[in-house]
Amino acid sequence: MKHLKIAVIFILMMLAMCACSRLESSQIDISNFLGAWQEYFGPDYHVEGSRIWYISEGIIQISTYDWYTDTSWDRSVDYSLKQNKGKHMITMHFLEDTGTRDESYYIVKLTDEEMIWEGVDIEDDTRHFVNSKYWQTHQE
Repeated sequence: MKHLKIAVIFILMMLAMCACSRLESSQIDISNFLGAWQEYFGPDYHVEGSRIWYISEGIIQISTYDWYTDTSWDRSVDYSLKQNKGKHMITMHFLEDTGTRDESYYIVKLTDEEMIWEGVDIEDDTRHFVNSKYWQTHQE
């Protein structure tokens, strides 16, 4: 009887682990990665401009606009996308800025509406993006 209880507990634990991994992978649809994404800081955070990330194969074009000075600037960043520890990881390579080291993020959520990155090397470094198709629904 004791062996039966242990077997049942083991099976339940395995089912719970499988369900969690399915939930995590269902939040990442890598086919949604390319496109126009606006950084989103939440409804209670007011920014003095906007930053739009145009992601294409191998290059991210970051367009920043400052509302106060009515100025804008663009920056191109090379990136690589790979699997690391079973997770999708993006690494940005700042080739133009020789003093800037690469930044890596795990993609923890990627749907057609939103994308969330968490820093690999820096704790509490999270970036939240809203797809261009849904900007209007996220505005204050």
